[in-house]
Amino acid sequence: MAEKRDVRFQGTDTTISVPTTQSQSSSSSNSSGRPEDRPPVQRRPRPSLLLLEPPGENLQPKISSLKDKSIDKTDEMIREIVQDATTVSVSREDNPMNLSKLGIKLSMPEYNGGDTLEGFIRFTKEATKYLSLYNLLRPDYRSYHTDFLGQMLKGKAQTWFNHAIGPNLEQQTSLEDALIVLKRYFIKDASLRDSASKFDRLSQGGRTVAEHFRELERLSQQMIQTPSDYDFRRRLVTALNNETATAITRFRFTPENNTMEELLRAARQVEQSQFYIERDDQKSSQQPKSVLRKRNQQRIHY
Repeated sequence: MAEKRDVRFQGTDTTISVPTTQSQSSSSSNSSGRPEDRPPVQRRPRPSLLLLEPPGENLQPKISSLKDKSIDKTDEMIREIVQDATTVSVSREDNPMNLSKLGIKLSMPEYNGGDTLEGFIRFTKEATKYLSLYNLLRPDYRSYHTDFLGQMLKGKAQTWFNHAIGPNLEQQTSLEDALIVLKRYFIKDASLRDSASKFDRLSQGGRTVAEHFRELERLSQQMIQTPSDYDFRRRLVTALNNETATAITRFRFTPENNTMEELLRAARQVEQSQFYIERDDQKSSQQPKSVLRKRNQQRIHY
């Protein structure tokens, strides 16, 4: 039989045995004395949970078979986070790090069913980072990934997991699918609409042009339907500080006639020019005081 090691989750009494190497066939003697190969029992893949619709307003912790729900931008964000973390974990296979031997203990991330997309994205990143650091995102442990996820869920999220996925003893659900359906269950449309409202109301304020662009991009990724390229360019320009927006339009840079890259380059050039102008103004305002101070010192000397 393949060797196994126990993974004990911090703060709980739960221990899950996982294989330390890829499953190998075991040999045994049958009635005729010949060795007999016993293939390891493989979990039967479960049809994607994305084909199942989460419950409605009654919030019953179950999943009923309905028609497919279209995949939105936030689903792809979750998928990319898991895939990127898995790629990093696989690249470390030749030189794995044993945190236990180093005396490092990491706190397990938790999710209790919060309804903000930003909080769920943060939990997804923390969960995949945790599994990656403990070398548990490798393909060898694929059938255990949802078990690990279940240990990170608390409260309403744990109740949902127990009913929707269960112990998962005979059927395998991918970590990506489990996280996406978990997101769809708890992240309400109101939260996504809130991102759209913030996108429409955002102004540059004290942010730099680059920071302003990144904030708009972050909010657009959390919207139910992302804005078109033109709408994004238009929002970028209208949300700039008045001086910057006026300057770039004076140079004939507009959302209708220029690309996002051109608008950003023009806005950053204006921003840099304003920085040097403000610095020169400060020096000019300080010059009379310094001259007066020098004269006073000369008078005292004489």
